[in-house]
Amino acid sequence: MDESRAMMETLTVKICDEIQTAEAELAHETYNFDLECLQRQSNTDSLNKQLFQECLDYLSDKKISIEKALLLNTQLVNTYRRTLYTYYQIKTRLMVQETIQSAVDHITKFLVDQVDFETVHREAMLKVHREELQQQQEVLLITAFIAYFNQTALETALTPFTNIQFGWHELEVSVLFAIAGIEITLVYVILHFVTKKIHDEAILLFAYIILSIACSIGVIILPFSEVGSDKYLPVFLLFVGLDIFALPLIAVTTTSLFTQQTHNDQQGIGQGIQRFVINVATIIGPLFAGSLLKATWLMISFMFIIVLIATLLVTLVYPSFSLSNNDELSALIPPENKK
Repeated sequence: MDESRAMMETLTVKICDEIQTAEAELAHETYNFDLECLQRQSNTDSLNKQLFQECLDYLSDKKISIEKALLLNTQLVNTYRRTLYTYYQIKTRLMVQETIQSAVDHITKFLVDQVDFETVHREAMLKVHREELQQQQEVLLITAFIAYFNQTALETALTPFTNIQFGWHELEVSVLFAIAGIEITLVYVILHFVTKKIHDEAILLFAYIILSIACSIGVIILPFSEVGSDKYLPVFLLFVGLDIFALPLIAVTTTSLFTQQTHNDQQGIGQGIQRFVINVATIIGPLFAGSLLKATWLMISFMFIIVLIATLLVTLVYPSFSLSNNDELSALIPPENKK
């Protein structure tokens, strides 16, 4: 009985130990399981977070791609719209140009069929020719007036000026005029040969340049000349010699050119007008010089100014004289209208 009880107690103790051992192992296993569950839960959360972040990144990249695609499409649409507008503008301009060109072609064809351009061109050239002739004739009349005005003024003032300035009398003045006559004769002889090789307008311009130089000499030396002194006598004789040399050239060339620039049916009235201008100059010249005998420098200065004006006028119209030798114009002018 006692043995059985002891065995039972021993068995009970053993069973209790085994139970405790099993409970300890169960608790350990439970702890390990819970720990593993927590670890797996942590891994799962981490994976979920990573997956969520990847989803967000993907969505963000997708959104950016979509926005870029939309922007590119917008740019393409704008480019296409501008290209289309440019195309229609170019097409419209081409259509307008074609319309204008067609109209111009029709008008040109109409004008060619209805208008005689050769006649229009001839009339235009004749109009230009008449205007050039009128300008040339006016300049030639002015230069002729100035030339004869200077010549008569010089002749009027020469005798009293030399009498006061150099003490000359009739003999010295007569010798000066005789030499002047010889010089004028020689100039006319030389001019007879020169005009065959040189145009009249070139001779006229050269003569006025010489006359300008002569008058400038008089203007420069006169203020320094003392009464009764022969210091500037050679310079004075040079002034007179150049003046006398230029005057025949101007007288001949102005008359010749005026005749050339006047139509055959107007030669009479043209020559009358020219002679009237020359006669007026020969009247005004002595009156002008006589009124300024005591102010000789003022007289020479005025003569110098008007000679410069005449030189400028001849220079300005000089190119227009070439119309007289223009082959095209000569071919267009009818024979009855030629000079």
